Amino acid sequence: TDQKMAEVNVISSSIVAGNINQSERTKIHLTSSDLNLLQDDYTQRGLLFHKPDPENRFISLLKTSLSSVLAIYFPFAGRLVKVDNHEDSTVSFHVDCNNSGAKFVHAISESVSVSDLLQPDGS
Repeated sequence: TDQKMAEVNVISSSIVAGNINQSERTKIHLTSSDLNLLQDDYTQRGLLFHKPDPENRFISLLKTSLSSVLAIYFPFAGRLVKVDNHEDSTVSFHVDCNNSGAKFVHAISESVSVSDLLQPDGS
């Protein structure tokens, strides 16, 4: 199939951290089963909203909400760390729950409709 790439304009990009006072860092060690889950394709890449009123502080409110959610789901604001274990030549992984934040991108595309996103193959 011939798929045409739509023009996407990035308005802003920032890192949003959880609104928590984290005094101690937590590490979540991952098992081989956990790592297998990371290979699964997750289809939702973003959220769709009606076009907001220009006077509305919509993006600011979304960032505030994301910050509140990251305080609860704190591993999503952390970083995946690879550890090379030289003594036994293995590799292990853990999530460093350091509240580094999640990437928040505000972008628009005038030439893409909701149906293009929901049914990308045109069916």
